[in-house]
Amino acid sequence: MEYEYRDILKDPLTPAELMKLSAHLDGGIKALLNMRSRTLKDLQVDTQAMSDADVAQLLSDNPKTMIRPLYLKDDALVVGFDEARLESLL
Repeated sequence: MEYEYRDILKDPLTPAELMKLSAHLDGGIKALLNMRSRTLKDLQVDTQAMSDADVAQLLSDNPKTMIRPLYLKDDALVVGFDEARLESLL
């Protein structure tokens, strides 16, 4: 399987790219938030009260707050290490 690797810690996704990815998720952009992230906890933000645009900006500015890795193939997006879903992409 061909893929493009992108180190999002060194080359963060833009808010526009994050919004485009979130269209593939049932939970929208907030489904990309890693609620167990130390960085997110340290920021002390109320993500539930944030707009989608604000969450996209937060993720772009602080990529460690995002669940990683992300795998996108066609219209299927796998967030995190979900072996069963990842195998379905192959």
